[in-house]
Amino acid sequence: MDASVEQRTDRLTAGEDLLAGALAGCASRMVVAPLDVIKIRFQVQNEPAIGQVMRSSASTAPRWSPYRSVLQAVVRIAREEGWRAFFKGNVPALAMVAPYASVQFATFYQLRQQVNSWRGDGDASVQRYMGGVETVACGIVSGMAATLCTYPLDLLRTRLAAQGEPRTYHGVVHAVRTIGRQEGVRGFYQGLSPTLVEIVPYVALQLLIYEKLRHAYHTREQRRRRRRGGEQAVAPDTLQPVESLIIGAVTGTVSKLLTLPLDNAKKRMQVQGLLQQPRRYRNTWDCCVQVYRTERMPGLFRGTVPSLLKAAPASGIAFLVYERLKAYLLRRKAPRAAASAAPDAGMRVRLGP
Repeated sequence: MDASVEQRTDRLTAGEDLLAGALAGCASRMVVAPLDVIKIRFQVQNEPAIGQVMRSSASTAPRWSPYRSVLQAVVRIAREEGWRAFFKGNVPALAMVAPYASVQFATFYQLRQQVNSWRGDGDASVQRYMGGVETVACGIVSGMAATLCTYPLDLLRTRLAAQGEPRTYHGVVHAVRTIGRQEGVRGFYQGLSPTLVEIVPYVALQLLIYEKLRHAYHTREQRRRRRRGGEQAVAPDTLQPVESLIIGAVTGTVSKLLTLPLDNAKKRMQVQGLLQQPRRYRNTWDCCVQVYRTERMPGLFRGTVPSLLKAAPASGIAFLVYERLKAYLLRRKAPRAAASAAPDAGMRVRLGP
């Protein structure tokens, strides 16, 4: 097989990256939707708008802390709102996560290929691993692009998941109309600044840690095979399902823990418009300062347990599904490319730029 064919069949097109990323994001979202609702409730329960809703539904609840543990939160939500409450905000979340994940994955891996072409590392065996600075830069750009494309849906997801009973919004359409009428277009971008501030370290850490762990895994596997006398090394983009799940889970847990204060600030700013409460926070810094003054460090890390319980499976499943779909698409492409490059084809197929 011609070398140019090998290069083409060892990478996905932009469209295939978009498809794999979208399906991976949706699969991950469906599994962790209940954990996301619990996480958001913990993060914003000290906000006046949320507290007012909770007090109206249960006068005996603590003033600002209706949820004290994950188990207690699960029992209370199920008792007061029913099992459907664990999927509040899931419609806008799914509408968000498909384009978000597809844009993030596709942008990152297309940028990675472009960087390697600039460096002259066109060989498929070389292009898989970039330096730390390059990985971080590609991660930041991909994360910001995905955030800007989908932010209004993220805000809708947060507000729908945060509200208890009685509801402020009676569905996605009602939420869009209410926010547009009461807050205008700017209302759909409440909390955008802390989101962009958070996404830079979060996505950079997530992709950097994942790439480094994956590289370390392949290096170990190649050394093990050489010791056994095997000639064939592990393909650079091949991860077994268990390895994909574990590496993805570790990646998500570490990244979320290191950026949790910024995620808390984002969620608090996103729910400021509930019940037409006046804005408490002017910007990300003001939010973090006020939270620290009134709640100290626990306030900045509120919801750590449900956040990590969600981050581990969410990241693990997303990377697992993405890796499996990518491997499947590459396997389908290889026979077609080989047939096109066969000697009896009568022509030489030019692939790549």
